[in-house]
Amino acid sequence: MNQVFTLDSHDVFGVSVFGVLPDFSQESLLSTVLGTYAVVHRVTVNDLLNQGFEILPTFRRPHFTVRVPRPDDTQILLRLFRDTIINPYAVF
Repeated sequence: MNQVFTLDSHDVFGVSVFGVLPDFSQESLLSTVLGTYAVVHRVTVNDLLNQGFEILPTFRRPHFTVRVPRPDDTQILLRLFRDTIINPYAVF
């Protein structure tokens, strides 16, 4: 089932992300907040903003949505998430 979210009465297509400050340890992040994810992809806020993506605060911190304005922008976004980590703390 797909859900449609709106912003100012317009549909929003985006990717769900967690925001983390640089001083937050990778071990702490992987073992707590992202403990249910086997694979984690990283990108910097600057990389997203430099490519024209908007970052919207959604739900509760540290959750955000990277807004994808046009379907063609999805490929650009995927290329930005090139830093991949296998999560050794993943719990299923």
